[in-house]
Amino acid sequence: MCMLEHEFNYLELEQIESTKPKQIKLKLLDRKDAFLVTAGSLDEASRIIEFIAESLKRVFPYTPLENDLTQ
Repeated sequence: MCMLEHEFNYLELEQIESTKPKQIKLKLLDRKDAFLVTAGSLDEASRIIEFIAESLKRVFPYTPLENDLTQ
C-alpha cells in the first residue's frame, strides 16, 4: 500500500464528490486538478466524508451544508 499525504485548508474546499464506490474527489478553489482519494472500504469513505463535514460544521456552525451528511 502506498500512502501519499496532502495538506490543504478546509476553507479551500469547493466540492466533495463521490461517483464511484470508495472514491472521493476533493476539488479545491483556484486549482484545475482535484485530489482523488481511494478508501479501503465504503465505511472508510463514509467516515472521511463525515469527518470533513463535521470539521466544516465546527468552523461554520450556522451555515448549512448543501447536502448535510452529518444528520
